[in-house]
Amino acid sequence: MNKILDLVNEIAKDKLEHFFLATFISFILINLFVYYGFIICLLIFAGKEIIYDKIMGKGKAELMDFVYGAIPAILILITKIM
Repeated sequence: MNKILDLVNEIAKDKLEHFFLATFISFILINLFVYYGFIICLLIFAGKEIIYDKIMGKGKAELMDFVYGAIPAILILITKIM
């Protein structure tokens, strides 16, 4: 159990926020629209990084933020189509 807690503590808080918020968004959209929901999720996560962070300058655009958002969407899509 301590190994799991150590691993979670090593992940930046920002990445965990992206992961958990993306899980919530992905669960709703993929359950409502399946494949279109998945595409919408990816567009939302990419748009946040490109438009909000990079173009508007409200944050720092990072590829790993997008990746931590896409992972739950991919996992939820896989479980939905199986």
